[in-house]
Amino acid sequence: MIVRAVALVVAGGVALSACSRSSPLVSPAPQGAAQPQPVGAPVTAPPRDRLVAALESEGCLFSRETSGAVLLRANLTQAEAARILGELDAEGRLEAGGTEGAETIRLLSANCI
Repeated sequence: MIVRAVALVVAGGVALSACSRSSPLVSPAPQGAAQPQPVGAPVTAPPRDRLVAALESEGCLFSRETSGAVLLRANLTQAEAARILGELDAEGRLEAGGTEGAETIRLLSANCI
């Protein structure tokens, strides 16, 4: 069945190519056409907000299992995340838990109670 489908696709492609013109597929823009304008840089949230949002999306927990996803989602390095987590801890917005070897940090925010 797969061989038949491949054969039909190849045969259809050969038939279509026989009907095509030798001119390029993309024609040049008409004279006087407006040129595309560059867009500005995307608006990004501050690193702290990105980390909080990433923690909230991972169940409000930062652990060995979630650290990779949180860092990737927040687009932060380990050093940047450690600095921000220290700031959040100083403000009382983090709660430590878990057992030795399986420590977790829980974010305390409006979305993480």
